[in-house]
Amino acid sequence: MPWPLPNRVTKTICIVAGRDASSALCIALGKHTAASVAHETTYHEPFTYWDWHGVHPDDTYAREWKRQRIWEHQRSFTVDGLHVLGYPTSRERWIRFQESMESHPTRRKWVKRIAVAHWMGSEDLLWIAKNLSELIALDLSDAPIVDTYGQHTWTAFFGPAILGPPAVASKLLGELEWLGLPDFCNHHHDDVASQLVTVVLGHCSSLLTLSIRSRQSSDDNTNPHDYVCKLPSMIASYGSLKLERLELRLPFLCLEALMAGLVKGGSEIRHIGIDLGAWIQLHPKGKKATNDLKESDVRKAARSAAKKQRFDIYEDAHKERFPAEERRRLPESQIESHTAGHTWLYSKNAKHAFENDFYNTDRQSMSPPVPVLTKDHDAAGCEYFDQDRVDDLKRSLSEADPSTLPEMLDDLHRAARNNPNFKLFALEPEWQENSIDPLHPFALIQQPASATSSPASRKSAAPGLNQDVYEWLNKTLKWRPVFDWDSLVRCKDPGHDKAYQQLWNRYGLDSSLSTCQDANAEIAEQLQLLRSAGIPIHILFGRRHTDTSSLYWGWPCDDNAWSKWLAAPFSANIGLIAPLVDTLSIMYDLRDPIEPSSPFGVSSSTCPRPVCPWARVKKTCPYKIQWNPAPISPRGQKLANKHLLRTPPVSKPLAPHIHTLPLPESACCCDFQARSSWLAPFLVHI
Repeated sequence: MPWPLPNRVTKTICIVAGRDASSALCIALGKHTAASVAHETTYHEPFTYWDWHGVHPDDTYAREWKRQRIWEHQRSFTVDGLHVLGYPTSRERWIRFQESMESHPTRRKWVKRIAVAHWMGSEDLLWIAKNLSELIALDLSDAPIVDTYGQHTWTAFFGPAILGPPAVASKLLGELEWLGLPDFCNHHHDDVASQLVTVVLGHCSSLLTLSIRSRQSSDDNTNPHDYVCKLPSMIASYGSLKLERLELRLPFLCLEALMAGLVKGGSEIRHIGIDLGAWIQLHPKGKKATNDLKESDVRKAARSAAKKQRFDIYEDAHKERFPAEERRRLPESQIESHTAGHTWLYSKNAKHAFENDFYNTDRQSMSPPVPVLTKDHDAAGCEYFDQDRVDDLKRSLSEADPSTLPEMLDDLHRAARNNPNFKLFALEPEWQENSIDPLHPFALIQQPASATSSPASRKSAAPGLNQDVYEWLNKTLKWRPVFDWDSLVRCKDPGHDKAYQQLWNRYGLDSSLSTCQDANAEIAEQLQLLRSAGIPIHILFGRRHTDTSSLYWGWPCDDNAWSKWLAAPFSANIGLIAPLVDTLSIMYDLRDPIEPSSPFGVSSSTCPRPVCPWARVKKTCPYKIQWNPAPISPRGQKLANKHLLRTPPVSKPLAPHIHTLPLPESACCCDFQARSSWLAPFLVHI
């Protein structure tokens, strides 16, 4: 079927869909004229914050472990024993992009948005200013952090060589409509972020939108006056008169103080965007932390140990050959020093986006350190603070750290209600910040820690969420939550979240007589309010890590318990919730139940491999070791029947209907790399 949309519509869709979707469409369209449009939009925003976000420019972790959509990039490999290929490092990607712009000058005008990496130097910043003159958006959120000597890679960025006349950077900044900056609330420990505001923001005379993102390396010594007062005051002081939208990519919950500060400073900002999904993942406080070692942690520790051993060997050899006072002649170790500047500061906090594990139910967004106001914090030293607003400052700090999700949502609603001149809007959710992660149903009914657990006090201790709050969330932020029901399928599951220990104690869920009815009734009440407010109810089953069993009953294996489970009525504790559910999503193992005859085998029908592109064009495949292409033609031998010999196709059933207990070893001892190829989430909607 030919591509039905005109190029103008295709371009608009691709810009909204993003770089990856545009690239996929370009490949799928082949020689169609719309393919050139899709190709152009892949350059609309070639690099985002999540392409850099603190990762070292020469980090090869992605090359070694990242599973790519393009098969030849799935793992690194060596060609001719010399050239190591695979997914490029951050620096290699940047160099290839520059080469593409130099080889095809017409593509420069396609680039409208770009993010700058913390490791880039002044020459890279100058190159962007000289070659990407059509930019309307510049993201500087991945700014470096100063080292112990007060130096960083962007030192020249604030000098006359770039911003001084007749520098091209000044012209570029003056034409920007969108600017991304790191959090600058803590100027005592983050001089780079403050300089970006005082120096760069002042040059952006045409700026319409300012985005502020939290830092990779957070500091818990922030002065409370800076935390509450500095953000709105500096925006009002250095922002252009055209600046009208503020995007908060950080959990800044002092919204009322922010709005009051913007008005007082004379700012024209009246639209504030928030990533509600990321803010919600800050709750509940006190989520349990997993003690399991991750593959990335093991590899990083192994690298450090190997580098240290290398250094010790060099040192011993040097002492044997030369006197102690002799200068070192052997190569120095490449082990990183803790005083080596921003590289180490970032490496201890940076995390590859592809390391995010959706199946990990313990993960949550990084909780911001909210400062505590004490008598040592003298307001006289805060140039942004009004002495008459001490009580407002205390209230803002208390509201900045709500203990439960209902409290946070209620604070948002109150801030919007008390400031009708401001309009909150939802930002595009970022899965890297866990914005689209499911919620535990208990999050809707959790009460503050100070609330009593007696049934008579439940209503009085409730934080006040009602249908008005939900209606506001639906109308203003288009909230569409997904609730993970896995932990409530069996109320007696001992692995419940410790953050909800109060609820388990209040409803006696640890008791053998518990049926979850009381808890489910309260959850159902909140879900009914959500549904009445126009928010559809979406329930998720089966969100489990790929290394664990996908069985709710019958595991661990026990013959006596198995017969009881088969006879027990099935409810999944969803009886009160079922009538309210609009969408039910079930993630399940394609091989469940597992075929007893081949418990460790992987069905070829579930893992189709792509055709080698070099074989189709009759070229020598450079990946002989990594790829064994199937023969192009069938076997040529002929017998008397004059038919070609072919191997009869045998398709194993994906989920055979068996009535036996799945083998124990097949549920827990499967190799992860083999298992990940056939384990996939599927959605079932009702």
